[in-house]
Amino acid sequence: MASFVLTDAYVAINSVDWSSKVREIKINTSADVVENTAMGASWKTRLPSLKDFSLDITFNQDHANSGLDDSLWALFGTSTTFEIRPTSSSVGSSNPKWTGSAILQDYQPIGGSVGSNAELPVKFMGTGALTRAES
Repeated sequence: MASFVLTDAYVAINSVDWSSKVREIKINTSADVVENTAMGASWKTRLPSLKDFSLDITFNQDHANSGLDDSLWALFGTSTTFEIRPTSSSVGSSNPKWTGSAILQDYQPIGGSVGSNAELPVKFMGTGALTRAES
């Protein structure tokens, strides 16, 4: 996939497709680096260590019965599965998917100013591996 404009991301949480409610999606990854410089060295040396990830998602809020708020509130503080793709097209070499398990850590059910769009920002903290697949 060449450069593209993100307009059709696929976001499923707990096997439910919430793509039509997503305003913004970010997968954040990091890797710890441990310094192991020994005496006599003139340059620092390091070793790769543990990896981590989190998801930041902003939804258009929906308080309807069995809607977004009902579904995500039930997941608050628990671990759930997810799948994220750049587009809603089938998974392939130009449309990989990222999957894993994450804990819904931050949940802001109401926020905003008068006249603004009602949004629901959430943060999921990864638990276990983040997997990338092309099939």
